[in-house]
Amino acid sequence: MSVALLITKGEVAQEEEYQPVASEVVFLSLWKPVIRAQFFKWMPHFQGGINLEREDLGAVIHELEKFVVEVEKLSRKKVTYTGVLKRASNLLNRLCKLKDEDFLDVFIG
Repeated sequence: MSVALLITKGEVAQEEEYQPVASEVVFLSLWKPVIRAQFFKWMPHFQGGINLEREDLGAVIHELEKFVVEVEKLSRKKVTYTGVLKRASNLLNRLCKLKDEDFLDVFIG
């Protein structure tokens, strides 16, 4: 299993965008400890999967911003967090852009 972002757009001809986030092993071993330590509300649901509404994006982006700050600190100490930082930053950037786009569904899981 893995964690990925899946965005569905288009009302007539549906178009899907897929962005990998983390393998299950990486999510459990590197993402989850940071998520737990920060007491995040939304990010723990990434493992099992969660559909996001437009009004949820702000809260998820806020958590991801905090997550990126923490992982950036960890990446200075442990090189294993470099990949996590890149993927988390990519996810954050894509969700920020998505706020201004039309979409049918956003799923992370």
